Amino acid sequence: MEAERPRPIRVVLFVDDSEHWHSAARLLGEFIRRAGGHVTITSSLLLPGSRQRAMQKAKDILGLAEEQVALHGRAGIIEYTLPDVARQADADLVIVGRLGSADRLTSGLIAHLVAKRTPASVLIARGRPQALRKIAVATEGARHGASDFERAAEIARAFGAQLDILHVVNQMGLTDKGQEEIEEDLRDFLHSDAPEAGHLRELEARLREQGLQGRIIVRAGLVVEELIEAVREGGHDLLVIGAHDIGAPGAHLYEDFASLILRASPVSTLVVRDRARRPIND
Repeated sequence: MEAERPRPIRVVLFVDDSEHWHSAARLLGEFIRRAGGHVTITSSLLLPGSRQRAMQKAKDILGLAEEQVALHGRAGIIEYTLPDVARQADADLVIVGRLGSADRLTSGLIAHLVAKRTPASVLIARGRPQALRKIAVATEGARHGASDFERAAEIARAFGAQLDILHVVNQMGLTDKGQEEIEEDLRDFLHSDAPEAGHLRELEARLREQGLQGRIIVRAGLVVEELIEAVREGGHDLLVIGAHDIGAPGAHLYEDFASLILRASPVSTLVVRDRARRPIND
């Protein structure tokens, strides 16, 4: 019996009357042309004429075939309208450009709420990248790390990008050691029988099997700070993380690390959400 083929990816692109999303739209159009899929363009601008003009501009920038694009404007507040449009489109991925002064004044709260409430993976596009050359995927372990890796690998293959795998080891027990001792401990960790080390070796093997360039990066310390520093030092264009929701079935983290990382990240950040998991409407 022939295996069922995965459906083409369904993407929702949120646009407004700024140019913050233009670079993300160009990259999305390139990705869809290479990998296939369908894009629903949406806008929550209050004036119907402004909504239509913004969505038509996005359609022009995407440059896709007519049957690959749909327009679905809906006036309102983005953190409420966007999740609804994503549900109606049965989206796998939602892309949002820089959200402007309101989000900055609230320290990233709007981006946090969009990612939290949307029943799909969410990409917050920051800056104006003309290409994706280096991607970093953060993994905490096998439970969600494999699916996060596969989504990152799909993007890396489409753009011919390097894919680095990031993992932060808890700082406990390392505070009294010098940098050389810490680095030696981290090298030993990668070859240990710890479950996380085995998971990283498995992902590295997948990296090679798929013909992707990249490496394992292991750091020690506070999770959010170390991941952000690794991305800055590595010059990555995109950071891929998992959606770790407090209170979600099987959740075991004491903090919502996805939200903290999303709000601190200096680069475009993709929050991967398993379609079977339900977002929290807090």
